[in-house]
Amino acid sequence: MNQEKLEQAEREFLSIFPGGFDNPALVAEGKKHHVQHRTKQAQEWFSNEAFALPQVVAEHMAKIVTQSSLVSRFEKPAFKRLIENMTWSDREQYAFSLFDMLHGDQERGFDTMVSLLKPHKLAKWPVITVIPYYFAPNREVFVKPTTIKKIIAQYELNDLVYRPLPDYGFYMGLKGHIDRMKSQVDPSLVGDNAAFTWFLSRSVQV
Repeated sequence: MNQEKLEQAEREFLSIFPGGFDNPALVAEGKKHHVQHRTKQAQEWFSNEAFALPQVVAEHMAKIVTQSSLVSRFEKPAFKRLIENMTWSDREQYAFSLFDMLHGDQERGFDTMVSLLKPHKLAKWPVITVIPYYFAPNREVFVKPTTIKKIIAQYELNDLVYRPLPDYGFYMGLKGHIDRMKSQVDPSLVGDNAAFTWFLSRSVQV
């Protein structure tokens, strides 16, 4: 990781937005994405106890993905149709893949979700990572491909090789880098991981 570039990005960002993400302009911008509302929804809809009704969980998964400002508008209708047309068994399996991602064996849940969505060409990074991010925005990482590819190149994260098909090893490697980078910047930039990756990519020129 290129420490010098991280320090430069921090200086430039704080010179434009004093106070980091507490800057009024960024607070106002953040409200447009309704992250706090989505987090409240996710923590209620996808609590451990909620999975007693996996069909309802699947419906809520479809709702939160299709209403998210972070997911491409081109993917939303196809995703909604897929969930509506899934068999009872597939919807249950899809719901329990999320249970594993949030409450159990995260790797197994991640891989199961990818395998369910891949035949329908919907195993996309934003679709896979948006709900875990909303559920735990300070812990999980939302992977927007254009943003993450820029960060990898700019900060020389040479052990990460981006591929379009979501891969758990890459996801964990990215989380590790994000956590390390958060530990090395001003506390005003630490917190919501989607905001942090936006900060990292904001002035990227690659």
